[in-house]
Amino acid sequence: MVREPGGSPSVRLVWRLRDAIRSNWSRAFGIALLALAAWLVIDAIYTVDNGESAAVLRFGALVDDTVEPGLRLRAPAGVDDVTKTRTGEVFRVEVEADRLPWLDLVTGDENLIEVVLTVQYRITRLGDYLFRTE
Repeated sequence: MVREPGGSPSVRLVWRLRDAIRSNWSRAFGIALLALAAWLVIDAIYTVDNGESAAVLRFGALVDDTVEPGLRLRAPAGVDDVTKTRTGEVFRVEVEADRLPWLDLVTGDENLIEVVLTVQYRITRLGDYLFRTE
């Protein structure tokens, strides 16, 4: 094999790496498989914090919506997706008109009223919250 001596350090490193892989390809293949396995295991670990619940979606379909806090495992990326949401608190949404903080409504007896509407809610079933709300 004829190579030009010298070159930049990065080029020399690439040539040495290529020569090492060619001379011992089975060890390089084993290291690559070990790195892939380590990446899959690390990618499969997730945590659910206190005050949160998680839902596991497998290929987009709900599998489990009652995942409690703690350290958990899931299938590798592309198979399972985990959606975490705070469920231990009360949420608040203020419903407003187009540009006003109040709503103009007509009552049953045709009177016009101005209403400030605040909705408070708590998530009890995460699957229902994710897939059955509008």
